[in-house]
Amino acid sequence: MMKKSIVIKANRLNLKNINKFKFDKVVIILSSVLICGLILGIFTSSRLLKSDNNVLCNLFDSFLFSCSKLSFINCFFTYFLISLLFVFFAFILGFCAVGTPALCLLPFVLGLIFGSSICCYFTNYGLTGFIFCVLGNIPFYAITAATLLKCCCESMKMSVELFCVVINGRASKACYSLRDIAMYYCVMCLPLLIGSIIKTIGIKLFIGFFGII
Repeated sequence: MMKKSIVIKANRLNLKNINKFKFDKVVIILSSVLICGLILGIFTSSRLLKSDNNVLCNLFDSFLFSCSKLSFINCFFTYFLISLLFVFFAFILGFCAVGTPALCLLPFVLGLIFGSSICCYFTNYGLTGFIFCVLGNIPFYAITAATLLKCCCESMKMSVELFCVVINGRASKACYSLRDIAMYYCVMCLPLLIGSIIKTIGIKLFIGFFGII
């Protein structure tokens, strides 16, 4: 019976090289997309009408308030699942021959959410809200963004190779098992665990100290 495998036009996925974040063209492009989402999130939120902006801010406040009332474990799992959702979509889109455009959209959406949260906290709480956002949000979003960029790069290689297979009807000689790819993404989830723990600790420590909500 033939083993399930997927073709990747790249070097073999090596778990030892996960920490080697190579700044190639793909990383630069995806990082630029993320930054564009961040800037657009700040700009759009700041330009909304006051009533609309309050709706957006109330949305972030309601979610933060709900998480603050959860136990440490439940709060941790909430933020872990949020960050894991982005990586999961990156994983799935890697098996799609036309998944590259959607993979570019994931960092943009993450940047948009982060930018909007910065603007809303600053609008509602001024400098205090901004400091809380820096201490409570930036480590979580930074770790999530770095992990997502790495996963999107690998998924993009898979997607492009599958696209070439569909168009040309030929595959490269390098075939890798689904097990290797799944293991790669499982290991990439470890930073998300750390980021979620930092985020949860930040909420539990700073939300009362800064008088947020």
